[in-house]
Amino acid sequence: MDEHLCKTGQSVTEDLDNHFHKLIGQRKIRSASYCIARNGVIVSCHAMGDMDLGDGGKREINIDTIFEIQSITKWITAAAILILQERGELSLQDQAGHYMDGLNQPPFSEITILHLLTHTSGLVPLEGTFPDRDLDWQSYVDESDVAGSWIPAVLKRGLSHRPGSRWEYSMMGFCLLGEVIARITGERAEDFIRREILLPCGMKETHWKWETKPEWAEQYQIRTERHRQQYALAQRQGERAWIDYCAGWREIPETAGGLMSTLHDVIRFGNMLVEGGSSGGKQILKESSLLLFEENQLEPGVKDFCWGHGGVPFVYGAGCACYDPAYEKELHLGKHTMYHEGTGPCMLMVNRKEKLAAVWDAPFWSEQEWYAEPVRDTANIIWKCLEE
Repeated sequence: MDEHLCKTGQSVTEDLDNHFHKLIGQRKIRSASYCIARNGVIVSCHAMGDMDLGDGGKREINIDTIFEIQSITKWITAAAILILQERGELSLQDQAGHYMDGLNQPPFSEITILHLLTHTSGLVPLEGTFPDRDLDWQSYVDESDVAGSWIPAVLKRGLSHRPGSRWEYSMMGFCLLGEVIARITGERAEDFIRREILLPCGMKETHWKWETKPEWAEQYQIRTERHRQQYALAQRQGERAWIDYCAGWREIPETAGGLMSTLHDVIRFGNMLVEGGSSGGKQILKESSLLLFEENQLEPGVKDFCWGHGGVPFVYGAGCACYDPAYEKELHLGKHTMYHEGTGPCMLMVNRKEKLAAVWDAPFWSEQEWYAEPVRDTANIIWKCLEE
């Protein structure tokens, strides 16, 4: 196996290992694992650090560790929406209210499927994006009727702006997309995604949080105190511990961040994009859909105000970020590179021209901290190796 991406012969494995070992030594991340493919073939895959929360963890991370891919789930959900568009069952220009009561009334009636995909709907953004705003919607949910009350609970927060005019990262927008999938297909969005994307891509270990199997228990990464408690409970009670933990939210689609996966499975999704939307001889997405990922779908002049960014000009594809050097100053990638970060962080990066797919997971030492080095610097290191 060729472990060298660099034309100069320098191993990307060496560069990334040095990078991640330094961050572990600085106590910015607890561990790191990554997988890189060119032309559909894995060229580098490695892991280092503790698998468990806390100093002196008993287990070491490995390339088969199962971890929460968090918001990379959104990219996969977006692919499901585009499959439905290809089949003529919806259009990205459709009003979301066509599929869900409540959103068909002002001020929500202008929200389109594309607005939900691009985080420009104006609906309540992710907690933490605006520390000075009250973003609580959960307290409006009727625990005795989660299925019937969660959408009205989200809508009680109103709109922060006219749909399409600002970029504000919204978890609930992608939960609503899951509901759209369910309303159209007549089945849970999670089941549709498994059948139409996960299984055709060969992502056999990728699953929703409540679908754990006993044989996977020792593969789960313990990256937060919540994970530690779940893992301890699972050791005593088996798979019911995970199922019971998620039961209260199973009425709400997990399409914003509910997938568990491995490096090899996530790279299979990336390779499907690289290979023109095809995996194992099955065409999953058409070229027209892939272009929607890698080209800007925002209206001219849209700005990002999240996380204190202060209103910087922004571009975004239909469900993932699309790199443009004019807008992203801290990344140095090729134009039309697609990527999506997951909290923690983990990240998937794809460039179809270079036939590149890369995924990495580098959980922060503290849940309260965020550092650019495990995210942006890692992407830059990988891309620099392509250029040398």
